[in-house]
Amino acid sequence: MSIAPSQQQPASLGPSPVSGVELDVIINHIPRDSITVDQPFNIAFIATVSATLPKAKGKQRVISLAVQHLQCPHSASIAISTLVTPVQGSPNTANENTVVSSPQKMLAHGGVPTLPPPYFEFADEEKRTQLKGCVFLGSSTLFLSPITLTSASHANNHEDLSDADVEKIEGSQKFELTFLPVQTGFVRAGGLRLLLVRDEITDVGADQASYHLGSGTREVRTLKEIDVVAELWVRS
Repeated sequence: MSIAPSQQQPASLGPSPVSGVELDVIINHIPRDSITVDQPFNIAFIATVSATLPKAKGKQRVISLAVQHLQCPHSASIAISTLVTPVQGSPNTANENTVVSSPQKMLAHGGVPTLPPPYFEFADEEKRTQLKGCVFLGSSTLFLSPITLTSASHANNHEDLSDADVEKIEGSQKFELTFLPVQTGFVRAGGLRLLLVRDEITDVGADQASYHLGSGTREVRTLKEIDVVAELWVRS
């Protein structure tokens, strides 16, 4: 991934289809002109999900994502351990939605999911060297606010549509991650894993799910892993 001037269009990190859910992650902003060594900076992202939804009146699809910072494991024992960490999130000033600040808030949506450990599944010395110049700050995991997908046909009062009729709907969520460059010159920031932690169809306006999308909807699924988020030039 080459260094892109800040004037260019936001860089897409590519779509990733899993179990009927497609995810596209876009880098919305990097403050390239102000990045200096040992000074934290934020990278702004937009996560867009695309999924099918029955055209039946009064239904919506609720999708929740979690973002994990990935590290190279220090040992085999660390690599297979399980880590669920509370998150110190902050409101996204560019959006009324906020990052869910802790797993405790997930209890209202069916309980805290079991997450994979925040380490690369495969990490060699080359990857370790590639990412050593810039580290992440904060918790290893951020839970994003739910994305609610609602059919436009609901507003058109299409009463004759059956549950078998489906359409593809998109929804987005903004979030920011904090990184710390620890050396000057050319560095790479990364990596990330985006997880599907909730996927269910509910009645519009209802607190409880009408039904789940199969028996495994509470199982956390990896939608995307990104080794390198951005390539940066760090000033002294």
